Amino acid sequence: MAFPYESAVRRVGAGLDERRLAKTLVRFAAQQVRGDFPGGQLVARWRGQVVARIALGVRRGWRRDEGATREPVAIDTPFAVFSAGKPVVALAVAICEDRGLLDVDAPIAALVPGFGANGKQEITARDVLTHRAGLVMEEFAAHPEQWEDWDAVRRAVVEARPASPRGKLAYSPLGFGWILAVLVEHATGAPFHGFVAREIAAPLELPALRFGAAGRDPETFARAYWLAKRPVHVAGRDVGDGFEALHNSAEFLRALVPGAGLVCDAATLAAFYEALLRGGVARSGRPLLSADVLARYLRREVFGFDRSNRTPLSVGRGFLLGTPFPSVYGAFGTSRCFGHAGAFSSVAFADPEREVAAAIITNGNGSRGDLLRRFMPLCAALRKACPPLPGPVVGLFAA
Repeated sequence: MAFPYESAVRRVGAGLDERRLAKTLVRFAAQQVRGDFPGGQLVARWRGQVVARIALGVRRGWRRDEGATREPVAIDTPFAVFSAGKPVVALAVAICEDRGLLDVDAPIAALVPGFGANGKQEITARDVLTHRAGLVMEEFAAHPEQWEDWDAVRRAVVEARPASPRGKLAYSPLGFGWILAVLVEHATGAPFHGFVAREIAAPLELPALRFGAAGRDPETFARAYWLAKRPVHVAGRDVGDGFEALHNSAEFLRALVPGAGLVCDAATLAAFYEALLRGGVARSGRPLLSADVLARYLRREVFGFDRSNRTPLSVGRGFLLGTPFPSVYGAFGTSRCFGHAGAFSSVAFADPEREVAAAIITNGNGSRGDLLRRFMPLCAALRKACPPLPGPVVGLFAA
């Protein structure tokens, strides 16, 4: 069954393939109609302008047993984008590094009292950013009733035990965010959510870039739906077990879960990536951080077999990068792309070779195979619709 939607492709010329953009929106809509997800948004920006956008499907009331009226998605409907928010956490760390407030290669224990307990004496922020710290905090992750208590989060960070050897690639779904948020708090003396609002969201003019409810009414959010028909294990845990009950609960949305709790719209995420393409400079001209520090976060730090997802990953500092072979960003030529996926339901990325930044977010969470099947052709088409820059890439994104 089709539902009302709004979409647009903007005519800007200069070689932009408007026909391909239009076909991409049609393909996205076709995915929704066949039941790949209840509702979603897609926004693409190119050289400072929105060139394609669509909002379609339903944000809640999709299942008959919910007992709720089916409510359509609007272009500004907030969605939980889960791990697609990890780059926001990484940018907060990068800003602290740029200001000399922390050294990503120094032990975290030098800033966070007690962190060295249980074999964590040598673990650094760079280890956490690149998922090589061995810390997934699986014990605390199994107790969501404690996540709303930030003092409990701080204690859990200090008491955490490595689940795998330091230096081994093991993606951390939740520990990543908690550890780095606590580190930022110790480095700045300010609450993490306040630091993000003041130093990232405000200068970028992105008020919807928030973790959890953050003063908003959760009833206006898109409901998260788990659609995978088989168990999906990440870091040894079936993430589909109780997924909807947890992630639609008031307790989860009240909590600060930096590794998997960003709630925003596609337009906000696309604009965030466009700011990174500008070198971390706001539209006002204010730089959030120096270009050379930002560049360190957008380069590949490690490529290898990830123990948590049981798949190869190309990792920067808090970003998932493209590869010479097929990736979620497209079939070929994605090595310079940087971005992140979230809970197999959303992807946001930037391609500096084509100056395109895009976000595709849905409320249908599936498997790894679903992620590639649904998002790879969409990301590839958006990139192909935007002509590459003439000549070699220089400056911030040069090889």
